[in-house]
Amino acid sequence: MNEPTREEALIHFGVKGMKWGVRKQRQLDAANRVASGNASTLQKVRFGASATTKELVTSGGSLKKIARARANTLEAQKKRIEQGKATTLDMLDRFGNTPILDLVRGR
Repeated sequence: MNEPTREEALIHFGVKGMKWGVRKQRQLDAANRVASGNASTLQKVRFGASATTKELVTSGGSLKKIARARANTLEAQKKRIEQGKATTLDMLDRFGNTPILDLVRGR
């Protein structure tokens, strides 16, 4: 496989207009809606489907408790990143679903 040229690597780097962290902000907004009780049934189902076994066990199965804990975690992570105090785990969590070669090659 040929390496992309510099121009090819810069052509496409995500979705046009998309800002870094938008996905995490959506997750934070959804968690806050569920925790406050303002979520629709569909939003609760989607949120519940994403709950891990560990979250379900530690919360006693309460969707609101899971949502509040997840929102607190995301808010703390966002604050550390904005302040420039992000840990390696914060950055891995933020970019963890992106293969390293894609970051290097600009995909």
